[in-house]
Amino acid sequence: MTTTLLTLEGVNTRQANSARGPFTIYEVVAGGVAYRARKDLFDMASTIPVGTQLYAETRQEQKGEWLNHYIDSIVQMAQAGIVAPPQLQAATYQAGYQPSAPPAQNAQTSGWQQPPNPPVPQPQAFTPTDKDRTIWRQTATKVAADLMTPGDSQDDFWSNVDRLIWFYETGQHDFQDV
Repeated sequence: MTTTLLTLEGVNTRQANSARGPFTIYEVVAGGVAYRARKDLFDMASTIPVGTQLYAETRQEQKGEWLNHYIDSIVQMAQAGIVAPPQLQAATYQAGYQPSAPPAQNAQTSGWQQPPNPPVPQPQAFTPTDKDRTIWRQTATKVAADLMTPGDSQDDFWSNVDRLIWFYETGQHDFQDV
């Protein structure tokens, strides 16, 4: 699988037949090649304007006399926060390459600079709802029942329920009697 910088040229569908009956082939056209795509990827590509540059993970599979082209993922350059220098416009990368900066020689000769990192979103405070608490009580009751062993009392059961609910609410395993 390779990660390639492509320009989106469009999307299209074709009807085909197999031994199991008719089916739809979804294609994403980029870089002069019609890549077969999953339906969800096709739907996403349908929302991207034609002419948009994107990084795509592509692969080829030989099936009999046919060479099939597949596209497995798409990342718009704008989504990735990447502004590629001209030297990288037609480059092909191996899978796993993170295009966060150009090769060292290009960085010095092109004047291209890595854009600043976007701000990291801060985690939002979580406030449990009544539905969350109901789910926690149901889960705690089931788990506490599974923890029961012969000879355990009802007090052991309810103590386990209280401890599990405490854990679900606080994320802490150091139970405090309240």
